[in-house]
Amino acid sequence: MNTRITPLNLPASIADDAASTWDRLGQQLHAGAMAASVGLLAVGYALNQLAPIGRTESGDLIQLAGALLASIPVAMQLLRNLRDHSTESFTDQLVTLAILGAIVTGEYATAVLVPVIMDLAHVLEQRGIPGTQAAIDGLQRLTSRPATIVDASGERRVAPQDVRVGDVLLVRPGEVLVADGVVRDGTGAMDESSLTGESIPREVKPADRVLAGTLSVDGLLRVQVTSAGEQTSLGNIRRMLSAAVRSKAPITQTVERYAELYVPVVLLLGAAVFLFTRDMYRVITVFIVSCPCALVLSGPAAMIAALANATRHGILIKSTKFLDSLADADTVVFDKTGTVTVGQLAVTRCLPGESVDRSRLLKAAVECATASQHPVSQAVARYAAESAGLCAVGGGRVVEVSGRGIEVHQSETVLRLGRPIWLMERGVSVSALPPHDGPIVGVSENDRLLGFLLLADQLRLEAPAVMADLRLQGIERIVLLTGDRAASARPVAEQLEVECVISDALPEGKLAAVQEERSAGRNVIVVGDGVNDALALAAGHVGIAMGARGSDIAIQSADIALMTNDLGRVSVALRLARKARRMIAQNVGVALCASGVMFGLGSAGWLTPLSGAVLHNVGTLIVLLNSARVLRV
Repeated sequence: MNTRITPLNLPASIADDAASTWDRLGQQLHAGAMAASVGLLAVGYALNQLAPIGRTESGDLIQLAGALLASIPVAMQLLRNLRDHSTESFTDQLVTLAILGAIVTGEYATAVLVPVIMDLAHVLEQRGIPGTQAAIDGLQRLTSRPATIVDASGERRVAPQDVRVGDVLLVRPGEVLVADGVVRDGTGAMDESSLTGESIPREVKPADRVLAGTLSVDGLLRVQVTSAGEQTSLGNIRRMLSAAVRSKAPITQTVERYAELYVPVVLLLGAAVFLFTRDMYRVITVFIVSCPCALVLSGPAAMIAALANATRHGILIKSTKFLDSLADADTVVFDKTGTVTVGQLAVTRCLPGESVDRSRLLKAAVECATASQHPVSQAVARYAAESAGLCAVGGGRVVEVSGRGIEVHQSETVLRLGRPIWLMERGVSVSALPPHDGPIVGVSENDRLLGFLLLADQLRLEAPAVMADLRLQGIERIVLLTGDRAASARPVAEQLEVECVISDALPEGKLAAVQEERSAGRNVIVVGDGVNDALALAAGHVGIAMGARGSDIAIQSADIALMTNDLGRVSVALRLARKARRMIAQNVGVALCASGVMFGLGSAGWLTPLSGAVLHNVGTLIVLLNSARVLRV
């Protein structure tokens, strides 16, 4: 298990738990101090109200103590944010100045209630930001239940953190798998919607890989653990989400760029207000309404909502900067095999020879195909079973010539399935080959050719609709990039109505093609399988890896990883990015307009510090609600 070096040299999980404990303690102390300050304010106010002259020295002292107590958590938070170079320090600086101004002018109620109102608003912000923390917590809960280990001593229930690589887990219907593994025994269906967004359960059988966080719908499975704890696919997802949340949106970077000027400018504005009005009360109000909470949240709130929605659709985004790059894209480069196609050969046509019955051809083909694990043989066996309900009778001696074909010797009959040139070498008379751009296999009985089977990779069903949707979203150029021959790539491009096709491209050629697109001034998305296309994925402005279901290579090589093979997630990711971009622009507009209006009202004396604090947070709430609209994509 990987560890992270901390000041105490503790494993990352222990250090994180300790940090979380200190954070909770700090929050409790902060809340206690604020509650006590409000209590002191109430006691001092009551004493003053009971006094004949309406004010007492003891009442004022108690209220002053409450104001000073309320300022301590704010000051500590300010120091912490200044140390971390957080944008929240702008708000803390202005609130601290407002509190000090209120204390100096004897407005103790303002000094106490302003930070309390701001704290309440901060709690609402934390609960209201439609963020990925809920998704992270939800993923954590998926693997927090006990697991059942099966060994020589029988069954035993253990905590998920006690599961080790090599253990065999018994997974019953209704249970969630707590580790990645391989099915050793049993068949069933796994609901992977928590990871991929797919609602249809996946049928699994022995040798199939299953992932932590997936739910067993039916069937009793024995699963041998291959990855446990934070090394599982679910652990990878949690780490990616946490890193994405911590990443800074472009609007945040812009705010930080001008951070050194912001507070001095507000101080100058406050000085100007005091110079013209001689009213410190108005200056305090200006400081409060100038807190840039809404502006600071404009980018992160929309981006975090987009990240949360993307995760729900099985789209893993490493950083908010990739969402921003995605929104700028005008060109998409697709790999062919395994991306726009299924990446699995299938028989497209069955061509029996003269006076040969189709069933006879398929019976001979399936006897050979069932004896081999070659992709062509598996495609032939599937076709025979699905189209004619045929399966091998079995029997006979099997001879497989690697990369050439298969012979099955049955009494006095020799059946062959393989390349036409190999059949000719075996003495089979082969007529002219049918026109076809993909693999062709011939089938013979003894030395007589029974016919041909034509194979090809299959286009993904959703691919044409995805290309049309990308064009509707403003993608100006779509490129099909493949290492296959032009004859194989051209039919796929025609079906997708893609005009630009680059074929016979090795990995270095794919890299050069993407770099050429970028040199032409285009903003490029590259979509590939995350393994063979690693160079091209890294060269694009945004690299999207298809089918990253548990693939560490895919997750590491791409900027965005899709947990399913559904090509439609590419257009969903693009739509999310562009929606988030629009929401950010709207948020910035709302934040600037609200700040301008409130500054004018505060300067004119039409707002008090308390009403200014309330209205300031109404603007922040509007930004949060607007950002939440990204969740509806």
